[in-house]
Amino acid sequence: MSYYNTQNGRSGNSGRANEVVKIPDPRDVGRVIGQQGSVVKDIQAQSGARVSVNGDKLEVQISGDPSAVAHAKRLVCGIIGGEGTCLIRNVDEHAMGFITKKMGLMKLEGDMGVTIVLDRKDVRVTANDGSQQTADQAKEAILSQINDASRLETMTVRVPADKLRLLNGDAGLQQLKDAGLKVDCVKDDQGTAVALKGLKALVAEAKECVEALVGAGGARDFLPLLPDIFTGVQPQKMSDLMADIDEHIRHKLQVHVDFQPTSTKATITGSPDATSHAIEEFQKILSYYFPDNCFMMYLHPSSVEYMAGRDDSKLVRLQGRDLVASLDRDNSRLWLCGRPNAVNSAKTRVCRDHERWNQQNAEVYLDDDRAVGRIVGPRGQNIRRMQDESGATIVVEGTTVKIQGEDERSVQHAKRLVEQTVASFQKLLRLNS
Repeated sequence: MSYYNTQNGRSGNSGRANEVVKIPDPRDVGRVIGQQGSVVKDIQAQSGARVSVNGDKLEVQISGDPSAVAHAKRLVCGIIGGEGTCLIRNVDEHAMGFITKKMGLMKLEGDMGVTIVLDRKDVRVTANDGSQQTADQAKEAILSQINDASRLETMTVRVPADKLRLLNGDAGLQQLKDAGLKVDCVKDDQGTAVALKGLKALVAEAKECVEALVGAGGARDFLPLLPDIFTGVQPQKMSDLMADIDEHIRHKLQVHVDFQPTSTKATITGSPDATSHAIEEFQKILSYYFPDNCFMMYLHPSSVEYMAGRDDSKLVRLQGRDLVASLDRDNSRLWLCGRPNAVNSAKTRVCRDHERWNQQNAEVYLDDDRAVGRIVGPRGQNIRRMQDESGATIVVEGTTVKIQGEDERSVQHAKRLVEQTVASFQKLLRLNS
């Protein structure tokens, strides 16, 4: 089935042509238009044809000189699919990142005469000369690399015994383990090592992570991205973005940044503290330049597991074709990146969830650990009384009193009872002193 229908016609002026290109997927309307019409403007500038998009009818109307119309049509079909275009769907994001680094997409584009656009899980290949054969050849070359990156592989990386602790809790390795990588510490006659097992793409990334941690005592972390947000961005805006990344991340924080607008992630390597700070700064910069596509949210530290859901179920539900999401548990930070509608919908959902957590939870921090005894009371009498009176659950962990209830009323009632107990204890201390 063709991705587009062609309607040839003549306008009242001799030598002019009209084309109507159908958009098969409603989600591609935004891709054709671009941010603030940037993609449509680029198509018009490159082709010389007049291009307009009718989102209600899911069609692109093109008019002008026949050669200009043909050029514009090829550019549009390169975005939505059509003659001279191939689409590779559902590519694993780690496999995509692997082939991007290994193959060098710009080199492949130049060698084979094609344009390659990466979506989160899709690869679009468009022949510059409109030839389907050229597009098919490039597709086969990419598929071969994808299949190679997707095969299972096992690798052992030597790690000195005193360096193994550096691997625990590393955010970059944790992301790879969440994606299915298996990491085991092993010991044999040659010493200690880390055994990596999983997709070749995951193993390759994990090897680089381990070597970066062990070699320089540094860390490596990833910021997931939807490459689609950079499509059609004006050159000046992209230049300003790269300049800010250089100034505020590379130079200021002294980290290595591997970032390409066609990649599914940005990779940061450096000291653990600098890497964590760099990811945060990267999120802030992207949120500034692409406010409709990027969203960063600070969470209450105790709400992190609630926001992720059991077995990360809530986080998984946020993910989709049009959106990537990640949760930094160590720094209580949530990241969303994708197309505007998907980001807005996910943003509404996570903000609602966080507000619900705030209504059902509260914490009271104690300056003096001796107040714990007054809150608990003899054989737990005081804490049971406050729970019965408020209907909320009260748990003391160290010098933090955690309160949880079914609704905001019960939680706030319990919080007031705890605060009154603490105030009474402090008053008693002052009198005794």
